[in-house]
Amino acid sequence: MAKKSFKLVKASAALAVTAAALTPVMAAEASTSVVELKSEVVLGGKFKEALALNTPAGVQITWGKHLVTAINKWQTVKGQGSDGKTYIKKLYARNYPLYVLDQDLGEVEAGSELVKPSIRVMYRDGKIYTQAPERYTMSSNYNTKDEGEQKVLISYNHNGNRITKLLTYTVVAGEVSFENVVSSVAQADNTLSVSADVKNLKEGEKVELHVFANKNTASSPIVTEATVTKEGKLNVSKKLPVGTHSFQLVSGEVKSEIQEFTVNASAVQEVKAVNAQTIEVHFNKALDEKTLKANNVDLISIEAATGASNPETVTQSLSADGKVLTLTSSAIFKGEYTVKVPFEKIKDVHGDFVKPVNAKVNVADTTAPTLLQASAIIKDVQSGIQTVTLTFDENIKSIDTVKIAGVNYKPVVAGDKATITIPTPLDASKTYEVVVINVTDNANNVKNEQARALSVTVDSASADVTSVTAVKENVLKVTTSKAVNLDTLKAGLSAKVGTFTANVVSNVTEGEKAGEYLVVLNDSYLFKAGNSDLVTLTFAKDSLVDALGNKNANAIQKAAAVSKDVSAPVVSKVEEVKDAQGKVTGFVLQFTEEVKSPSLKGVKVVNSKGEILPVANVVEDPVVDTKDATKVNFTFKTSAASQYTFELPEGFVTDLALSANKSAKYGFAVAIAEVTPPAATTFVIKSATNKAAVNNEILVDFGTKVAAVGTGSALNPASYLVNGVTLPANTVIEFVGAPGDADYQTKVLIKLPADFVKANDEKATFRVAGIKALDGKTSEAFFSIVKVEDNTAPVLTSFIATDLNKLTLTYSEAVDVKADAVISDELKLVDSKGAVVTFDGYTVKDGKLVLTVENATAIQSVTTVKVDAANQDLVDANGVAQKAEITVSK
Repeated sequence: MAKKSFKLVKASAALAVTAAALTPVMAAEASTSVVELKSEVVLGGKFKEALALNTPAGVQITWGKHLVTAINKWQTVKGQGSDGKTYIKKLYARNYPLYVLDQDLGEVEAGSELVKPSIRVMYRDGKIYTQAPERYTMSSNYNTKDEGEQKVLISYNHNGNRITKLLTYTVVAGEVSFENVVSSVAQADNTLSVSADVKNLKEGEKVELHVFANKNTASSPIVTEATVTKEGKLNVSKKLPVGTHSFQLVSGEVKSEIQEFTVNASAVQEVKAVNAQTIEVHFNKALDEKTLKANNVDLISIEAATGASNPETVTQSLSADGKVLTLTSSAIFKGEYTVKVPFEKIKDVHGDFVKPVNAKVNVADTTAPTLLQASAIIKDVQSGIQTVTLTFDENIKSIDTVKIAGVNYKPVVAGDKATITIPTPLDASKTYEVVVINVTDNANNVKNEQARALSVTVDSASADVTSVTAVKENVLKVTTSKAVNLDTLKAGLSAKVGTFTANVVSNVTEGEKAGEYLVVLNDSYLFKAGNSDLVTLTFAKDSLVDALGNKNANAIQKAAAVSKDVSAPVVSKVEEVKDAQGKVTGFVLQFTEEVKSPSLKGVKVVNSKGEILPVANVVEDPVVDTKDATKVNFTFKTSAASQYTFELPEGFVTDLALSANKSAKYGFAVAIAEVTPPAATTFVIKSATNKAAVNNEILVDFGTKVAAVGTGSALNPASYLVNGVTLPANTVIEFVGAPGDADYQTKVLIKLPADFVKANDEKATFRVAGIKALDGKTSEAFFSIVKVEDNTAPVLTSFIATDLNKLTLTYSEAVDVKADAVISDELKLVDSKGAVVTFDGYTVKDGKLVLTVENATAIQSVTTVKVDAANQDLVDANGVAQKAEITVSK
């Protein structure tokens, strides 16, 4: 191999010119004047930069020969300065890398990790050095999903010199394998369910569940094709007969280990006496109610043993789930009884006979009921009533009288409890006694009189945060131990994502249940490079306020992990849609998650003759189901009987993730007989938008003439909703234009009434329902996004003396006073004798109006504040004047 040579970098043209311009005299002086500059260590071969260091200001130096190849040793370089002097600098060049040598990383099995190898690096000294994997970095964005030749980026840094190299490797398909095979039997449904992780399943390959009846592997198996997601998750279920069987998963020649399972026969699980009149028979599976009787006679019978009372009438009722048969007597069960299930008479819902049984049960009730506890818990601001709960040790039939504080009450009896409504609220600071007179159980045992102390407690516990869980990429569900005030929760809640210090709470709303709240996070802070996905919520001190004003004494912190949705939506099922005659009129695609944005773009359809058809001639545009966003609905336009094969393109739909994931290509076939599409009975509303820049006026364009009177009138406010709230009856709705105009009665202008909008909302939902067109059609479900503006007047709610001469008025929302306003004639302060108390001035602080009354005695006498009807000067943030003709008293 020829020895490599490394060329020196020549001096710049500017320096060359400067050196040539030196006069002979100057050159002579330079030869007698020598300056040694500071020695430099050269990193990464940066000789030019090293020579430029520590040179005298204003002097240009033309350096002589220096050796780039003089590695790990000192060398002296001379140069001629523009000032006629000779300059000397010593350089120490450290060795540095030039390039990574080519190498093939070999084959990598699809889906596996790429292992970092040792690499060989050529250095400036001409030697090749082997670098261990920990000495360099390898890009994490390598591809082991797609088969074939791939490349990965290698980055190596030494002595200030960073070099990169793309190394080649080949991805090869691995053999199909099954991991984490788990099975369960839903005994109530006779259904075997199997899940597994499937590795290396190639396109076109499938996995089947093979079930061997009665474990007979020599017989032909019951075969069910399994669903395998793009991520390799397998789920398959199969309803099977009673017995002990076995199964295995099969893909080509690859098979999982055989596992056994048992589908139990229907049988009685338990027979128990609920009370003296009720016996329950519990089954492990739902019964076929039709088989419980033969010739109008109950097949499940009850017989009394010798000496036991034998009730003449026993009624039978089956629970909604079909698994509990209740035997109820009009008389009293007392003694030992045998419940009989006959041989091969009664079937379960799967058609299997229930095992026969003679089950014994003892019923004996000779003890009168005992009052265990009398209690009342004050959980809310007292409203004039209180509920007392009496708890007994068994079910009771009646109570004659209950006495509390000398007053007689008739209680409401239900099971082992009775409740009493006290018209005057109880006081937790007082002691009460409850006396129960003549309580009777279902066996007619009576206790004449018994007393218990009444425990009246006030709920003094502060709310706690019991859990925080992620329900979406950017939504957390917070559960508290009791319901709390939403406003104080919002004000005191902050959230941080990983290392970001910003508060990322975007909004907080109430959940479906009391004590549940949904926290929406600002998604611009989520899933950033180098940041964790751990969200830390902080609930400030006093932010969790319950109905009685209990507050959390300390700040509370809870953390929850959010995860990015990287799974693409997958079709899990195709369902035909049929009309009343059973003909196919369309089909529904069921996806594994909620989706959006379907269209016919790129959809291919072929009929049974192999003809490619214009898809828009075959089906309507696909739409996401309004009630279930995991479904996409197709409706046929054509009535031609055929088998239609559809091919959906990649990205036919996307999911609702912050970074939406696209669906994969998908093909399927739907066959229809002759279909006559029904006459259209609906019409589509064209649009609904704000009128020009007026936020609280909405223009609706129906696109057709609509009814003005009767059911479905376009002028009926009940037909419209804003943010889920029906417009009130005083809403002004008018047709646009004048009678005689071509498009008259096709558009309406809706003016939202005062006090309807509570807060500004740039994305309010506007819905229209049930509008009738003049041709008899009804509008389809329609919604749009509009802007609305708070038009609710602030209302005076309370007042309090906050200083010797200060009276603070609190409103339903923050208020302010217009510039140059005079409010002395708009507010009147009245004392207990009806005299007017004069205030001398006012200020606005924290959204409250603070009045100054110089007479300290007078301010304490104020009992009433009246708002004048003419007031227009005290307004909210949107300029809406306060509610007039309001009177608030202490």
